[in-house]
Amino acid sequence: MKRILLNPDDFIPDYLAGETIQKIARRHKVSRAVIRNYLIASGIEIRPQGDYIRTNWQRMSPEEREGQVMAAHKATKGRKMTAADLAKAAIGRQMKLTGISDTERRLAKLLTSKGCSFVQQFAIGPYNCDFAIPPVAVEVFGGNWHWYGDHLSRLAERFRYIMNQGWHILVVTDYGGVTINKATADYIISYVEIARRNPSCIRKYRVIRGTGR
Repeated sequence: MKRILLNPDDFIPDYLAGETIQKIARRHKVSRAVIRNYLIASGIEIRPQGDYIRTNWQRMSPEEREGQVMAAHKATKGRKMTAADLAKAAIGRQMKLTGISDTERRLAKLLTSKGCSFVQQFAIGPYNCDFAIPPVAVEVFGGNWHWYGDHLSRLAERFRYIMNQGWHILVVTDYGGVTINKATADYIISYVEIARRNPSCIRKYRVIRGTGR
């Protein structure tokens, strides 16, 4: 076998700048494990896989992102999505944090200010919930349109699936002149604490307004 000697200084700056281990390994014609071992030996913390996806997505231009999306649509056109495909897509949305509204960002700040830990766009099978605070899946309805048409027709199946996976569902609304505020965050935290004290109880589905009622 041909012995390849590497100088970590040749690729550590590239990794720290956001390049993936896989790309570095291809450029130096070695395996991914070799580069990874060099990084660890040099005291470099290895990024989680999800960070690669987010970093690459953020570094793309709008045209490159559009090309990625179009290519994905073209690849799946005419093909029925399997349960595994849908679950994989849900994980992708969680990693990229796509589809987060301004209302959800506002609620995230309120929860963070109160020391509440959560995961946004958390994947539950083929679906994503806006906030996961085990065992409660919090959904933010920023408009009354959630209760009509196609959205309503999919709601029962979606919520039933999530509850069958062991999650309570808490819908918080942000319309009708009552916006999400501190009272909303207080209710969410209180409800999570109650749910955690009784882990074997039947899963429930609740809806509250911004006032926490």
